[in-house]
Amino acid sequence: MRKVALVAVVVLAVLVVVGMLAGDRDGGDGDEAAEVVALGVTPEEAGCGPVEHERPVPPGPPHRNGTLEWPEVPPNSGVHHAQTLRTLTRFYEREDDPPPERVVHNLEHGIVVVWYDDRLPDEELAVLRQVADAMPINRFVVVPWNRSTFDGDRHVVLTAWGHTQRCERVSGRVIHEFTREYADKDAPEDGAPV
Repeated sequence: MRKVALVAVVVLAVLVVVGMLAGDRDGGDGDEAAEVVALGVTPEEAGCGPVEHERPVPPGPPHRNGTLEWPEVPPNSGVHHAQTLRTLTRFYEREDDPPPERVVHNLEHGIVVVWYDDRLPDEELAVLRQVADAMPINRFVVVPWNRSTFDGDRHVVLTAWGHTQRCERVSGRVIHEFTREYADKDAPEDGAPV
């Protein structure tokens, strides 16, 4: 009887630890996630289109230097630079202008990239900065797209390898849910460090 009780306690402990690790991987649903999802407008007010699932453009060896072009603006896959963009910085200002060629390499590693264009109003940009600061999931970065403006009224574009969602305004809930769903999913080098 004691052996059965001991086994039950061990199994319970293992389940608790596995649940905690899964919560960390997914960004949890605790206080940190609650802070992010409360930022910005509701999903209905954000004016987001559906998530587009496209066959990713292969990364294609070898890595390439210089200015690259992609069939989609902004890209959600494809050729890229040999170096990734370091994600110790979660939010890049307009004037930082990180090379998209390096950012696409981050997508190949399973990072979710939120792009914003020049027409995103400053007050929306401030909310996007707050989302980046509060995001509990570490496979995430926000960068400007300075090569052109996005089509229509959609100024915020969420991308993961082969997945894209375009929004008019910033919704912490939309960004958090997209990141939970697509970070480290479907990319050729999911989970690789950046």
